[in-house]
Amino acid sequence: ALGAQILGKLGDGVVVLGAAFGTDKVSVVALCSPAAVKAGGKAGDIVRDLCTKLGGKGGGKPDFAMGGGKDVAGLDAALASLR
Repeated sequence: ALGAQILGKLGDGVVVLGAAFGTDKVSVVALCSPAAVKAGGKAGDIVRDLCTKLGGKGGGKPDFAMGGGKDVAGLDAALASLR
């Protein structure tokens, strides 16, 4: 819900959020606006790439995807790699 709220405020773009739960679980979510999808953005590919770096798996559709992993310590670096 938070990702959708942020994307709603942005209008067009891509939102990627990550959260660590304890010391052994990471969750990520990505949302792409219709304009971002049209420009080639794919939330499923973004999440799949992040989750691979975090020792997990995930995926979804071009406009919304989610997944997780186990490398809590790697979350900041994985998110920074998107820039």
